[in-house]
Order: sequence, then C-alpha cells, then structure tokens
Amino acid sequence: MTSRARQPQASEERNEMTAVTENHKTTEQVENSGPVHGAELVATNVNKVYSRAGQKFHAVEDVSVTIKPGEFVCIVGPSGCGKSTMMNMATGLLEPTDGELALDGEPIRGPSPDRGLVFQKDSVFPWMKVIDNVTYGLKCRGVPKEERMSIARKFLAEVNLTHVEKSWPKELSGGMLKRVAIATAFSNAPKLLLMDEPFASVDYVTRLQLQKTVLDLWAEHRLTVMFVTHDVDEALTLADRIIVMTNGRVVDDRRVAAERPRRLEALSTPTMLEHKASMLQHLGLPTEGGA
Repeated sequence: MTSRARQPQASEERNEMTAVTENHKTTEQVENSGPVHGAELVATNVNKVYSRAGQKFHAVEDVSVTIKPGEFVCIVGPSGCGKSTMMNMATGLLEPTDGELALDGEPIRGPSPDRGLVFQKDSVFPWMKVIDNVTYGLKCRGVPKEERMSIARKFLAEVNLTHVEKSWPKELSGGMLKRVAIATAFSNAPKLLLMDEPFASVDYVTRLQLQKTVLDLWAEHRLTVMFVTHDVDEALTLADRIIVMTNGRVVDDRRVAAERPRRLEALSTPTMLEHKASMLQHLGLPTEGGA
C-alpha cells in the first residue's frame, strides 16, 4: 500500500480511538430508538450428528433457544463446542440431523438474503473494488444501479470508509476489510446478522473499534444479531444476552442488563464480574484469583 493510502488510515484510526471512549446509547435508549427490523430465530430440539470412523459424534445436542427480534445475542464456548455449527445451521449452509431452525416461523432450508454473514476469514472479493463489493448483493437482487450505489455509500459512510470506495481490497488494512464486510452485510438489510468470531484475527485496539462500529449500526438499524465468540469479555461488551455452550449443549443462558456504552471499567463492576466468573466456571476455566 502506498504512503498516500496509509495516511488517511492512520488519521482515521486515531479518530476512532477517541470515539471508543465517547458516550453512545444505553440499553433502554437503544430499545426505544426506533422500529425493530430484525426477525425472531427459533431453534427447537436441534441436533447435528456426524460419523467418524464408524462412531457417532454429536456436534450439537438437543438445543432449543429463541432469539427475539432486535436482540443482540452472543454464543460463547471453546473450540469444538458446537457454536459455529449452530451458526452454520442458522445460515442454511448446514441442515440439522434432527429438530428445526426457523426465522419468523419459516423453516430455514438454505441461505437467504434475510440472513447476513460476517465470518472470521475475509469475505471481501479481492478482484472487486470496495464499492463493488458492497453493492454486489444488491446487484444480485436486481436493485437498480443508482439505488444500490446510494445504499452502499450510506453504509460506507457509517463505517468511515467513504474515502476508500474506489480502492482495491489489497490496499486496505485488516480492520478496514472487516468494516467493508460489515457495510456489505448491513447494506443488504438482513433480518438476522450472523457473525462467526469476526474479530478474532485483528489486534486488540482494532477489535474495540470494530465492536463499537457494529454496536452503533445495530442500535440504528435494530437487526437481530447472533454473534459467536470464544472471548467472554467480548460477549460482555456486546450482548443483551449470552448463551454458553460446551460439548454441543447449552449450559447457561443469561441476560446482561448493563447500560451502554460498556467501557473497559464497566466490565469490572460486581455484576459483570459475577457474570464472567459464572461463565468461566461453566467453561471449566479459573476465575479471577483462581488457581
């Protein structure tokens, strides 16, 4: 990337670091900020069974959960616990062995524009410029060019990427690529946004910036969000509700009623520390001060 391309990125990241500490909305204000555009996701007695060397393996076992319209839910658990399998079944990329997942009462039978996806690996097409990536889904749906360009530019502005709409993905940082993926997902106006450890590959400061970006967009557009992470602190920062999975099962389902924004010091309140200790115990990990 040229020095010209790097300069606005550095300035932009300084501005975002300032923004991380600014006030935005409390949970109550978010709930009353406008109409909910998200859908209800219901999983009923869901199982996913694989066969390995003649042995059956339950990746997901008898999971029943409901995610309400406009709710931000994090699923937390170690690698191999079934959280990404649940995510892939919600996208329609996998079918459950038994049970059913439904969106607003309609069984999920495959991928759909109603569900937006942001994965851990970059999902940006390297052969398309930024603006073309963001408009791609809209183009596939037959949205007229003028309208899709307007929508794409709106969301690029919301993720502070207006100045790179004509750039190639190879010219962007990892954090900027994630914001392109976020803008692309939101521009398609999904009813459910599915995010599978989307920030695991970026550094700590960039992760904080991206978390704020997603929360701001969620507060404005009120999608239903299902966010998979192995990071308990990330879940406590983002979620209205946290579902903990181990060995393919749901072992905890708790509401986080803390006000937003949840700055770093908010994670050290007695209530948040109790949430964290309980989740770590479910995951078989030592709590603060533990052995």
